[in-house]
Amino acid sequence: MRTTFKRGVLSHLGLWNLPPLANDRAAKTTIENPIAIFCVSSTPCALSWLRYGTAMRVFVLDDDDETRELVGAALTRDGHKVTVAGSREEAIEVLYSLNFDVLVLDVMLGNASGLELCASLRTDGIQTPTLFLSARGTVRARVEGLEAGGDDYLPKPFALKELVARVRALGRRGPALQPNVLTLGQATLDFSRRVAYAASQPLPLTAREWEVLELLAAARGHVVPFDTLLERAWGEVTEQSRASLSVIVSRLRHKFADVCDASVLHTVQGVGYSLEIRK
Repeated sequence: MRTTFKRGVLSHLGLWNLPPLANDRAAKTTIENPIAIFCVSSTPCALSWLRYGTAMRVFVLDDDDETRELVGAALTRDGHKVTVAGSREEAIEVLYSLNFDVLVLDVMLGNASGLELCASLRTDGIQTPTLFLSARGTVRARVEGLEAGGDDYLPKPFALKELVARVRALGRRGPALQPNVLTLGQATLDFSRRVAYAASQPLPLTAREWEVLELLAAARGHVVPFDTLLERAWGEVTEQSRASLSVIVSRLRHKFADVCDASVLHTVQGVGYSLEIRK
């Protein structure tokens, strides 16, 4: 479902309104549910990049529709690519499939907890800088957030300008540390240099094969949906790109067949692919 709305005067939870921009007569935000990527039209993001540095990939989780829309639109206007979710289930599907520079998580998610989600991510090795949002602003609540693995804590109500500034600050810490080298049986993949070896011999991989492997490796054994792989590696979801993905995976299996006895690149029918090491 797609929803388009004009930037208006919104003050839900005491959040400040988005600042007006010159020549911005009808800025709109398009939302695709359940997981959306915000786009603010008529306002180039390049200006924000020049003023504040490299654009980041930011993930926002909040079960309140209006808060989620406001935060997503504000971060988009600051020049970032924002992916949002409204539930823990949606968040897990995305966070174990894609990489982000900063996470913005609401603490109270109905029957779920943003703190527990963050703790699970840390246990699974996902160390992306995380900002918590919560109506609880006590010292105890802040400490709980930090102990759960959070990096910053912003109580509601808050100013959007402050939230944007805190996200920028977390982004300046650099990307979360991820393993640069992956061992699959006798094969060694160095993602930082895009060099692969099998039994000490060079293993040639194409640029597209590296892209697919990087996305699968980042998921840490979890299934990456077909459409996610296509959108990230091909930039489109078409029958032609689906066929190309199938060929790439078949080619990778063939290349690794003799050196990955303990590894599996397998298909979950109707869902996607996963890369894992069986012990």
